[in-house]
Amino acid sequence: MTIEPKLRRLAARPPTPAIAPHVTAAGEAAPPEFAWAGQAAVHVGTVVHRQLQHFADGGIESWTVARVRALAGKFERDLMLLGVEPHDIGTARERVLAALTRALNDPRGRWVLGVRAEARSELRLTVRNGEVLEHLRLDRTFVDDGKRWIIDFKTSQHQGGDLGAFLDSEVVRYRSQLERYAHALAAIDSRPIHLGLYFPLLAEFRGWPATTSP
Repeated sequence: MTIEPKLRRLAARPPTPAIAPHVTAAGEAAPPEFAWAGQAAVHVGTVVHRQLQHFADGGIESWTVARVRALAGKFERDLMLLGVEPHDIGTARERVLAALTRALNDPRGRWVLGVRAEARSELRLTVRNGEVLEHLRLDRTFVDDGKRWIIDFKTSQHQGGDLGAFLDSEVVRYRSQLERYAHALAAIDSRPIHLGLYFPLLAEFRGWPATTSP
């Protein structure tokens, strides 16, 4: 995955419709409440995906938390190039570091990223869907214990209660996407296919057999 710089105009920017001021009962505009998400969260995911690929392709055994934290300045520059606003850079950098260090310390994360048979990261596939060519990109796929795994990385966060319900809802949200990946690989791989979502910020994993599995 490459990171392409995002050019930003230095002139005054137009107001952003999505962030509207809250009007008080007296009719005065109060400062807007802004949930840290949107494009900054997307760019955190981009940097995390890129580094997880380095973990997998270069051998996760060679990575330590100290080595990851030594790259904090690089991650900050990458986030700036992607277009994260200066006032969000510190928070974004720390979330990148948190996701990567938790993945390194998580046994399931090391299983996902470790040396595996026929492993590929950021695997690109092109499949025909009727008259349309569909381009797919798989975060991670490998064979383990006779099963073909397809795993997507999600840098989702969750605060509050019922983490299990949140993870279940994420499975529902992304199931059809992963099933498309399974359908594409089933055309060239006859082994049972299992799907998974890995959440590095939460050190959580959800896996299930694909409906295309024999």
